Amino acid sequence: MTRVQQESTLDSQNRVIRRSAQTIRAIIALTALVVALVSPRAQSAAATPGVLPWSQPAPVATGLANAARPVLAFTSNGAAHVIWESEGELYYAARPRAGDWSAAERVATGTAPALLADRDGTLHLVFTDYFMGNHEIFYAYRQGGIWSLPTAVSRTTGYSTEPALALTAGGALYAAWMDNTPGYWTIYLGAWDGSVWSSRPVPNARGQIPALTVGADGTISLAWQDRFPPDQPSTTKLDIFLTDFSEGRWSLPSNISDRPDVDSYGVSMATTPDRNVHLTWIEGSNQVRYCFGQGNGWSLPQTVATAATVARGAIILAERGGWLDIAWDEREIVRAAGGLVGAAAWPKAEIVAIPIASLKDVTLAANWDGDLALGWVQTTDPKDAGIYTVGRGAAFPWRRWLPVSLHQ
Repeated sequence: MTRVQQESTLDSQNRVIRRSAQTIRAIIALTALVVALVSPRAQSAAATPGVLPWSQPAPVATGLANAARPVLAFTSNGAAHVIWESEGELYYAARPRAGDWSAAERVATGTAPALLADRDGTLHLVFTDYFMGNHEIFYAYRQGGIWSLPTAVSRTTGYSTEPALALTAGGALYAAWMDNTPGYWTIYLGAWDGSVWSSRPVPNARGQIPALTVGADGTISLAWQDRFPPDQPSTTKLDIFLTDFSEGRWSLPSNISDRPDVDSYGVSMATTPDRNVHLTWIEGSNQVRYCFGQGNGWSLPQTVATAATVARGAIILAERGGWLDIAWDEREIVRAAGGLVGAAAWPKAEIVAIPIASLKDVTLAANWDGDLALGWVQTTDPKDAGIYTVGRGAAFPWRRWLPVSLHQ
């Protein structure tokens, strides 16, 4: 072979090698893209939480007097709904999937609302109101753009307040609240049969501020805060307790937080399809804590975040795909953190909003596509408060379009 022929052959081989290298790089890039889509946020321990950024804050209603405790819900048509209290009255506003918030509409006299939406688009609301000389829990629903008249839920001789609401996959509706009819605070549970609410105390559930959720298998999980032991209130700290109702009976309460040195309070809870229950609460005034489990098996509590000053109102939401979101306020900012179920540690929390005012009462909800909305009360003066919301896309948007053969 001549030198010219050798050089030509060598050039051809080099071109083949370069093309092969380009092909390999393309395959690697495509593989990385597929992995990123199928396993989003696998690097969550070091990544900024949130697949998509939160939107800019948008006002729902402003110029409110002593506004507090907004609650968000989404109906299956994509509309957002919010209820809040102001000067002892409950108000409602709605926003279609693509549109603006409606003007505020008075719903009823009352405080401490809890709100859920079912698959048929009915909104379910429970709240506290003072009626006929006593504080009771009431229920109202919205169908066809009209709110029903309130119906009594508690019907006890004691003070009833702080209701929580849960809905089963089959449409059964439950409410829990704190009540001092026995002479001390205990937790009551009610069930709606379509016309009348039941009302009875939960065995061994002595305490305050209940949280309620129902698993895919129909198990009712109830959590609350109480001092342990309860007969020594001046020397004991608050702990978080949980009991389950399954197969016709309540389990003995479990002490989830189990911290005798600091107070644990303000529990929020959610369930995932694997039947695990997920709880978050505030510990020692500035720590956001998290724990999950079921039955007698529970993880050790984890610290989600430690605020420099104070953390308040932690709330948890479970997205599809095993992703959890926790949000809270630190008086002047709203923070949120997200993590996969069972992760060894929570990633660093992100700042969602920094208003030029104090804020409180964070609420969190997801629409039927999994997109999130987060709301709060922003106050410059007790007589000048506003309800604000932000939103972001779901943590697992790929589930909407990848082949159905992938795990759901």
